[in-house]
Amino acid sequence: MYTVLEPTQQQFQFRSNAVYPFFHMETGTYLMFDEFRKAESARVAGLQFVRRHSLDWKIGIRKSREGWMVVRLK
Repeated sequence: MYTVLEPTQQQFQFRSNAVYPFFHMETGTYLMFDEFRKAESARVAGLQFVRRHSLDWKIGIRKSREGWMVVRLK
């Protein structure tokens, strides 16, 4: 399971088999994961999304105390 956290700190819960909400992400928005493997999978999906839609975005991954964050950086 992952959690979407926006810069305003609102939380949204999604099921683990849900589609990642990359299209709705703004700069600074991130997805929180419990496991590195799932976070890495989401990061790769994000990079493919950016490439497919020819966007000028950057997607990164960061470790935090709560887990792993997949962040839209730009």
